Amino acid sequence: MVDQDGFCTECGAASSSTDKFCAGCGHNLGGVPASPKAPLQQKPPHNDFGIPKWGWKIIGSLAAIICALMLLGLIIQSTESETSSDHRLSGDYWTPPMIRLMQTEFIVDCKENSLEEPQIRSAMAQFSATPTTVCVCASEFAMSNWTPAELVEEVEERPNTFAYEIGGGVLACLAERAG
Repeated sequence: MVDQDGFCTECGAASSSTDKFCAGCGHNLGGVPASPKAPLQQKPPHNDFGIPKWGWKIIGSLAAIICALMLLGLIIQSTESETSSDHRLSGDYWTPPMIRLMQTEFIVDCKENSLEEPQIRSAMAQFSATPTTVCVCASEFAMSNWTPAELVEEVEERPNTFAYEIGGGVLACLAERAG
């Protein structure tokens, strides 16, 4: 026990009211134990479709790279075309011919190439998405985030940034459509 002045009743060593044992003689002082730590709170589970975070990064990166390469090919093809200037991707506004180009030729090319990648097939399976859905997401994201001129510039000058951004947009679109 600790006396009223804060000393052990057995040996007289100084002690505090929270000490359980005397530092001098080891006598049980019966002090007040420290409050126990609060239990750690667990984060609520989120719907990740059983894929680890690194898996999502790989899927997103591959989807983005495929979309970027297809879009780059489409841009190069449309800018080299001498048959119709309506199909060129340029300017600050999406014209009806440019929108049709993105909704038709880009989606056709995208569908042909997206099934070649196992990671894309895996993402489509996880989200119950079709190749058309993946390609429509890529086309819609590109048209809503860049003007035609900005899109050409982004793909030609910053392909890695473009791939990252469009990959994130496609994954968000697929998650939203699956939700």
